[in-house]
Parts: sequence; C-alpha cells; structure tokens
Amino acid sequence: MTNKDNGGINLLNWNKRRAQIIVTYDCNMNCSFCINYSLGQKKKGFIKVSDVVYFLNYLKYVEKLDDAIIVFLGGEPTLIQNQVLKEICSLCHKMGYKTEIYTNGTLKEKLLDLDGYVDYITISNYRKDLLPFENIDYLYQFKDSDITISKLILNQYFESFDEFDKFVDEANKLPFNYDFSTVQETTSNFHIYHPSWFESEMLPLCENLELRGNIGAALYKGRLIKLPYKHLPRKEDVCTFKLYPNGNLNTTWKHDKEEIDYKGEIQKLLKR
Repeated sequence: MTNKDNGGINLLNWNKRRAQIIVTYDCNMNCSFCINYSLGQKKKGFIKVSDVVYFLNYLKYVEKLDDAIIVFLGGEPTLIQNQVLKEICSLCHKMGYKTEIYTNGTLKEKLLDLDGYVDYITISNYRKDLLPFENIDYLYQFKDSDITISKLILNQYFESFDEFDKFVDEANKLPFNYDFSTVQETTSNFHIYHPSWFESEMLPLCENLELRGNIGAALYKGRLIKLPYKHLPRKEDVCTFKLYPNGNLNTTWKHDKEEIDYKGEIQKLLKR
C-alpha cells in the first residue's frame, strides 16, 4: 500500500518525467487557493479518450518518452466516470507508463474502485488536522495503489514555523507517505497564503534542494517539500506536457492554448 523507504519518498519516481492530463476543471470543492480556481468557475467538460490516445502516442513516438508517469489533475479528476479513467489508465500501462492522480479524496468509493488502476494516489489534506478524513480506516483499504497524503503549507494552517515543525513530527508517525507543497506564484493572492516564515526559517533547514529537476523540491525531516518556482526555476528542457480538457496540449499552467500540434505529428508518422 505504501512505501516508507527514504521517509516514504520514492526518490526514483520523483526524478521521472511527468506528463499531465487535466481531466476536468470541474471540482466539488473549488478552493480559492487552487491554481485552477478561476478556470474551474468558467470552463466545463472532461478529457476525451481519443485525445489521450493521440497524446500518449505523441509522448512515446515523437518525444521518445519510454519511462514516464502520467498524472491526472483537475479540478477534481474523479468526477469523470470511473470506466473512462480506468480505460485511460490501461492505455497508459500498455505504453509502459505509470499513472498518478491528485485528488481531494471526497469520492472515496470511486477512488477505492481505482485501486491498482492508478499506481500512485495523492490525497490532498484540506483540514488543519493531520488526516484528511475523520476515519483513517478508509486509507487502509487500498491494496495495490501507493497512497500519499499531501498538505499545503498555508498561513491558514501554520501561523509559525514551530507549528509546522511539530506537524511534520506527527506526520512522520503515520503509516502513509506524507508530503508538503507551497502555493505557487501563479496562484491568486499568493502572498496571502504563503507564510512569511518560510524563506527565513524553513528554507535554510531544507536538504537536497535539487532533488527534482522539473519541479523545485527539497527534503525536511524526511518529508518532501515542493517549493515555489522562484527558488528552483523550472528548466525548459524538462518542462512538463499538459493535456487540457479541450484537447489542447501545452507546457504551462498559465493557459490552455494549443502550442503543440501533437495530433498533426502523429498523423505525419502514420502517413510514412
């Protein structure tokens, strides 16, 4: 169920290339600090399997990515029909790719039904408490998927570094992977959410500041800390591909305009 080696962090996986599929902008929570909050208010609809087929072939035969993790994001990705998500997972596995999902975890039965189809499940913890749910028994029911609990480092959760430090000590007692993220500069009202103590007290204590090349990350007390872009800027040569619900492909969070004609590239290969 979980892998507690290296403090619950699979360092090999964290250095693998990731390609992201934004399954939908729809969400049943719509948190204001979410990077896609404004888009979730405007855009509806779900990713199409036909677009995913083109996307996976583009990664495999044009970008030559033989080993990668396909990450499902939202909105809330579990809002799509499970049979569709299972089909997409099967396509990924046939290509030799692992699958990962970031979810708010509220649709528990749907997540349990995805056990084994999704290799890595990261459940966001939106409570001040250590656990994302009242009943931890739910998390023990997964048999094949690797479970991680992820917590945002927000002013609303941690008013001081000491509070955060104690929280990490408690997280280290749990039998699950546990990591932390900071809000990114692209988030609306970034400075409202981002703790003032992070740069002065937290960052100097972090280790392995180049743990991951394409997303800034470090370790603190054995926990993975995903950092704001300003500390470890994203490198152009490892920029993550993002497939959007409307079928467009891009390499940025900022908009979903199509910059890569991935379908055209596959059509060219088929004509050869």
